[in-house]
Amino acid sequence: MATLLSQFTGYLTTALAGRFGDGTVAAPGITFAADQDTGVRRTGDNALAIVTGGVDRITVSSSGAVATAGPFSVGKGTYPVTISSDSASYANMGVGYGAGNTAAATGSNNVAVGLQALSSLTSGGSNSALGLRAGQSVNSGSSSVYVGTNAGSSVTTGGGNTLLGYGAGSQLAGSDGNNTIVGIYAAVAGMNGNIVLADGSGTPRYRWDGATNTIAGNLAVTGNQTTAGTVSASTHNVYTANAAAAALYGVATQDDIAGPGWAIGCAGIANLGTSNPTSTTGRTWGLYGAAPGAGAGGAVNVGVMAWSKSGYQFAAFNYAQNGYSFFVDGAGNIQPGTTDNTASIGTASNRYSTVFAGTNTINTSDKTLKTVRSTTLTNQERAWAKSIAVVAYQFNDAIAEKGVGGARMHWGVLAQDVYQAGLDAGIADPMHYAFLCRDPLTVHRQEIETVPTRVPAMETVQEPQTTIEMIDGRAVQRVVIVPVERQIVDSFPVFDESGNPLTRIEQPFVAGSPAAAEVRDDAGEVVQAAVAAVPEIPEVRVPIVHDVPRLIDSTAEVARDITEPVLDDHGAPVMRWGIRYTELLMFLLACQPPQS
Repeated sequence: MATLLSQFTGYLTTALAGRFGDGTVAAPGITFAADQDTGVRRTGDNALAIVTGGVDRITVSSSGAVATAGPFSVGKGTYPVTISSDSASYANMGVGYGAGNTAAATGSNNVAVGLQALSSLTSGGSNSALGLRAGQSVNSGSSSVYVGTNAGSSVTTGGGNTLLGYGAGSQLAGSDGNNTIVGIYAAVAGMNGNIVLADGSGTPRYRWDGATNTIAGNLAVTGNQTTAGTVSASTHNVYTANAAAAALYGVATQDDIAGPGWAIGCAGIANLGTSNPTSTTGRTWGLYGAAPGAGAGGAVNVGVMAWSKSGYQFAAFNYAQNGYSFFVDGAGNIQPGTTDNTASIGTASNRYSTVFAGTNTINTSDKTLKTVRSTTLTNQERAWAKSIAVVAYQFNDAIAEKGVGGARMHWGVLAQDVYQAGLDAGIADPMHYAFLCRDPLTVHRQEIETVPTRVPAMETVQEPQTTIEMIDGRAVQRVVIVPVERQIVDSFPVFDESGNPLTRIEQPFVAGSPAAAEVRDDAGEVVQAAVAAVPEIPEVRVPIVHDVPRLIDSTAEVARDITEPVLDDHGAPVMRWGIRYTELLMFLLACQPPQS
């Protein structure tokens, strides 16, 4: 009796009082008669564990941290939501059924979120995957980001990929790497080091090729452009800013400008246009202007650029002359273009007023460049030289500006009088003598011309837009229907080289699961609820299409620069006369008797 009372008293202070022993993992403190290795045990101060089958399945630490011995699953059916991490300090985490393959992966710093995302991972590291089956075939590939359902699902060993979009990069080969791909089902097998932007049909619209650093695809820029830019292996233009358009160059040909505008050249361009001299190879940058109204296929007539080739710092290129107008070398010397002795400084109509220099100009007097015709003057030439009058004069524009008293006095000859003196002396053609100059005056003007062009076809569509309005003192969000201008795009099916239509996956295959009956224990308690069958979702493929912006015929006004001669009242060209004083002085000196 005493023993029974002692045991009863012990129960009063323990089990009957709601207090239990700590227990062990094999025999928890709170257990069940029919399953004594399952229950709850105390693992330390303010800590416990839930045990099943003699294993701590869930532990709660004194700080409140909850840990599981394996993946933590929420939900029922074939694919419950599972949260898992590795147990070998690889710093891998998976959220989703099979995500991250954390139980077997040996790579580190991987994060997988989504059903079977990174589910084949082995030694690959530093990967991030978000989406259903994103990166599901990756095993040893590393340093990649996969975002979107089936993004990069075919990549196995390739690394360094950034794939964003539904199925983005899903058609890459297993070893393809170092790609940045944005768009639904963008990219094809064999891409390495590419940057691809694709549209909703999977068609690449903008692509940098990793092997040659060229650009392919189409790019249309919104704005006031008249022509959508075409991006290909040899050109990449962006037309914008005005109706005449502008072009942004990397590698280009002279036929790329679709109207007057400017083109900016990028580094490493070998040539701009078929007539561009190869000496431009290696230039650092360039700025080019189109001839007004050149139109598609027209030559670029004016250009300015700077480059590092052979120490040249700056140059102006002129396609009409098929060469440089001038350039400035590294020492600051201004030199004429590629052809010697062909360019002038100023014209008869556009003169410089004053040239400031430390010394006189140097005129070529090389004997090897001259053919001597005579060393003495004829009688007519002597009579001409003696009749040339030297006069004092003031310039009319100086008199108009400063008055007679303020205009400076000059000494010289009057070119028309020199010409007439030659005729009077019997010279058949005084203009044959180079000290006399006579050049037509010209005037520049602009003429507006209407030229044919092609512009995007537009349509007005009604689209819903969300707006917030103040109604009775409250901010109310409303959906309103507004007209929106949108460019018309024609879609064409895409075929392979054999003529077979190409398709893409619209809906990936999703496996189903069979039904499961309700399970009860011996006491009639429900152990597992009945699960309905989940039908499989078949794969759905749709045709790949290529969108082409529709263009229509239109017109545009362009300004053309016109140069015309100045005419007098009788319709004859007005000439401006001039004198080469150095040569005139030599002519007059030849008239003097020789020194004894």
